[in-house]
Amino acid sequence: MKIFKILLSFILCISIMPLFYGCCNEKNANIDNNANYPTTDQIPIYGSEVPLYHEDFVIDNDRYPVIKNKYRPVITGLTDKGKQKSSLTIPEGIYRIDDEAFLDETMISVSLPSTLVSIGSHAFARCNNLETVTIASDSALARISSYAFAYDGKLKAFTIPSTVIYIGNACFDKTFAMTELTFEKTTGWKAYKPNKSTGLLDYVKDVFPADMTLSEIKNSIYSYDWKNES
Repeated sequence: MKIFKILLSFILCISIMPLFYGCCNEKNANIDNNANYPTTDQIPIYGSEVPLYHEDFVIDNDRYPVIKNKYRPVITGLTDKGKQKSSLTIPEGIYRIDDEAFLDETMISVSLPSTLVSIGSHAFARCNNLETVTIASDSALARISSYAFAYDGKLKAFTIPSTVIYIGNACFDKTFAMTELTFEKTTGWKAYKPNKSTGLLDYVKDVFPADMTLSEIKNSIYSYDWKNES
């Protein structure tokens, strides 16, 4: 009887161990819950060279789970020193620029690194002096969120890298000085409209930026979210 009780206890322990292990690893299992982000296998993971501190930027290294001792840091704003600079270079290794990270800031130009995957909502909105955004030629940028560059009245030109798969609505709203919006990939774009009932995006139509004027593109992006599915 005693042997039977010991055996039964052992079987119960073996049975609940996977459940306990799953709970402990839930944080690492759910990396990105937003369906509009790239899938997990598309997201670069960076090593110890990622900056933990920068004199110009406030950096959050805890936003996403650490995987194999590697980080995907997020810029959440500017330091006092960064606020005084007219030209900013975001360091390599940064994964995301957070929502409203540079809202109402005064820089004239900014350079984005090749490692940047996501630009948050209103990230550069109302940057009234911003004229130039330079994106690395080997950019990994995949998402530009709603109102990311809205009300940037002096922004003259912008290039959408071929890696981008999502552009949020009103991304370039009120960019009155813009004369050039270049798409490195001109095929595969589809317009979507948020469905208030389901909370999902409903397909509206295919869009072809190569056949559209700048005004038509900006008006379409104002009304719809664009996704590239090619």
